[in-house]
Formats: sequence, C-alpha cells, structure tokens
Amino acid sequence: MLPWAKRGRDFEEVEKAGWERGGDYERLGSQERVALAAGGTGRVDVVAHQDDGTKVVVEVKATNWDAMSDHRVRPNVLRHIRQLMRYVNHFVDQGIGVHPALVYRHSPCSAERKREIEEIGIEACVEVVWRDNE
Repeated sequence: MLPWAKRGRDFEEVEKAGWERGGDYERLGSQERVALAAGGTGRVDVVAHQDDGTKVVVEVKATNWDAMSDHRVRPNVLRHIRQLMRYVNHFVDQGIGVHPALVYRHSPCSAERKREIEEIGIEACVEVVWRDNE
C-alpha cells in the first residue's frame, strides 16, 4: 500500500473508533455500501443512523493541506464534496434527511487556507471538521 493510502486508512480507523466509542445515534455503519445515482455503488466511511431517521454521512480524509499548491486547494475540496454528495444523494433520493460532513485529520497551518476550505464547505452545506482541533 502506498504511504499516503496507508495514512488515510489509519486515520479512517481512528475516526471510526471514535464514533464507535459513543454518540447519540441508533446505529453506526462503517464502509456502508450505497447505490449511486449514476450507477454502481459507493462505500461511505461512516454513517450514523439517528433515532429520528436522519443520517450523518461522514467522509474521512487525511489530506495534507500544507503540501498542496494554492491553486489546487479548491479543486481538491470540491472533489471531496462531490464524492460525499454522491453518497448523500442516495439517502435524499429515499426522502431521508442527511447531515453531510468532511472530517480532515489535520487543519492547514495557514488560517487563510483553513478559512477557504471551511467556506467552500459552507457553500455546499457540508460541515468541515478538523480532528487536530479537538
């Protein structure tokens, strides 16, 4: 496995374990398969099935924002959002309320870059969470 892929898998396991330790939800799904509107299936990193029937759909990323060129930040965030929204649409198509979130392992060192990423998330109605800030 490539080093960046291993870093992502390791963080995904840590994040999933955090959800498993506790939360106010009925059931937790990990690597849950969902049908995609364009055909085929996708695997959601974490789905928290709420008591009220809504879902929290989480895509976990170990992106190194500090190593990325400025002009690549927006396209990468939008790619993550598109991936997440393909999963979200599965539930929306069934009339299920969804709370989408991107969970990043580390925030960028630059406050400006961090703000840019969060604003892109806000524009798409996606919660952006930084795990190193908790």
